[in-house]
Amino acid sequence: MIKRFFVIMMIFLFLATNANYVKFHATCDFSTDWAKLGCAENATDDFDLYWDEPEPPSPPDEYIQIYFYYPDESSWAKKLNVSYHKIDDEMEWKLRMEIKSHEKVHANISWKLEWQKEYSIEFFTDDEKIDMRKRKNYEHDFSPGIYDFYIKSCIDKIPPSIEIIAPKNKFFNKTVYIKWNATDNIDENPETIIYYNDGISWKEIFHGSENNEYKWKTEKLNGKYIIKVVAIDDAGNIGSNTSKEIIIDNEKPSVEILKPKGWVNGKIKIEWKAFDNIDDDLNITMKYSRDGISWNTLFSNGGDENEYSFDTTSLENGDYIFMLSATDDCGNSGYDFTNLSIYNPLPSQNNIPIIYLNKPKNNSTISGIVKISGSYYDEDGDEVIILIKIDDNEWKEAIVEGDLWHYKLNTKKIENGEHIVYIKAWDGKNYSLIKELHLFIENKTLAPIFFILIFTAIAVMLIFTYIYRIKVK
Repeated sequence: MIKRFFVIMMIFLFLATNANYVKFHATCDFSTDWAKLGCAENATDDFDLYWDEPEPPSPPDEYIQIYFYYPDESSWAKKLNVSYHKIDDEMEWKLRMEIKSHEKVHANISWKLEWQKEYSIEFFTDDEKIDMRKRKNYEHDFSPGIYDFYIKSCIDKIPPSIEIIAPKNKFFNKTVYIKWNATDNIDENPETIIYYNDGISWKEIFHGSENNEYKWKTEKLNGKYIIKVVAIDDAGNIGSNTSKEIIIDNEKPSVEILKPKGWVNGKIKIEWKAFDNIDDDLNITMKYSRDGISWNTLFSNGGDENEYSFDTTSLENGDYIFMLSATDDCGNSGYDFTNLSIYNPLPSQNNIPIIYLNKPKNNSTISGIVKISGSYYDEDGDEVIILIKIDDNEWKEAIVEGDLWHYKLNTKKIENGEHIVYIKAWDGKNYSLIKELHLFIENKTLAPIFFILIFTAIAVMLIFTYIYRIKVK
């Protein structure tokens, strides 16, 4: 059976003009011992006669005694009640505990600590280091014998180091994900405070010590900001780091189609105005639809122009919905719509060619070399050229055979992901309506094991060839 002993080390720090004191009070079931550790420029030893009383008669009762190491490293001073160190940036006391017992005992060494914050203080055992500020006790099952411990204290003048991992991007809306890493030479979890600056003042948004990431809700903010992460260790040292300037924009751009309105024909000019409180380089896109469900892109630009000209004869006569969108760098989009009725006289007009797409199907996943094919129809019997472009690349001519056409697309030269293929026909007078084909490119790379197998096979063949030649000789 393990006896339970409780060694209570109560540490009190007394501040005087030239000295600091640490008092230990150790108790167990059968005896009480106490001692002092102190820091002073000029101090004298102070012995307690009570501590010099002889030990209990043999055989002794079970008890625990504590001895403190005097600065003279050549000897132990038994039951010394004051041990002094000269005040220095680093201090160390050696503590010896002797267990006298007939069997193994369970001891709990605890302490109550008041300590100058600019000094660290740690309790060392053979296999453990304890920050006495964060942990209040040390428990262990002891066999009879002598055990040495160390108490170390040093002044901490080094501030924590801060690495801001995120944000790395420049533009944000709604939420900014902040992630950081705060490290300190002594304090494992320095206190962290996060601020943001709007060009006027610093405002606190987070205060804690356990987390290293924070989701900053920014729905009510718009403008340019800087984030600062501040870390404070137990000694009061302050470290900080600031992010690069970020732009938070939670407002949609305003956009308005100015003209035309109503009935149109021939060549027309579409004019608009678009504005954003932060982004002065909006991405402008215009699409058109007959039913408000299926949309075709008329144009897309970087927002440098506020007008666009096109020939309405490229579209069939009828009623259309034109949608103009303006998107800022943070992903906010504003929209405006206008209804146009296109009427171009037909008898003297050239009939625009019509394109039919056979394969691949819209929204297909493709890889390697893919043949895009289809047919066309021109009511006037004109010779037709089929033009194809991928995303915003140049138009390229497809191969036309009779009323069929095809184009070989090498997807290995294009990045994996979603892409749009645009197809139009030209009959020498007018373009057809532009067809859009949405495709997902997914090319797989050869696994490294494939090359390893090839090289292994070659090596084996060379070895067998070499052995065969030797046998032949």
